[in-house]
Amino acid sequence: MWALLLVPVSVLLNPTPAPGVQVFSAATAARMRHMLEMATSTEGTAPAARIPGYRVAGKTGTARKLRDGHYVDAYVSSFVGFAPVSAPRIVVAVMIDEPRAGRFYGGDVAAPVFGQIAAGTLSTLQVPSDAAPQQLARAGGN
Repeated sequence: MWALLLVPVSVLLNPTPAPGVQVFSAATAARMRHMLEMATSTEGTAPAARIPGYRVAGKTGTARKLRDGHYVDAYVSSFVGFAPVSAPRIVVAVMIDEPRAGRFYGGDVAAPVFGQIAAGTLSTLQVPSDAAPQQLARAGGN
């Protein structure tokens, strides 16, 4: 099991990374990963973020914009996700400012962009698949 660690950020190459501070227990981190993975299931808010052969997880966002102290019919749509769930290698954040074509929910607009970027990145990095065999069979049948 993994615990979530808060590690100081540095722009310098450091041969010995700074020690992290545990902010969540391993059990809490596992529960959060599971909940975030559910968002990308067929019943979740972001099935368009799915990548054949990989388990992905993330969170959608849709924010109405404020102009001159009033909410307007303009949005910022987002999806922040990571993959593969079993051993995360990448985190991708996608924000779309004022999406058009009548769609503005993060799961409809930003999640597919995440899927394309993450799929290409996982392929480039040659990250092995972590999908269960039955998931791979379903992905091949679509």
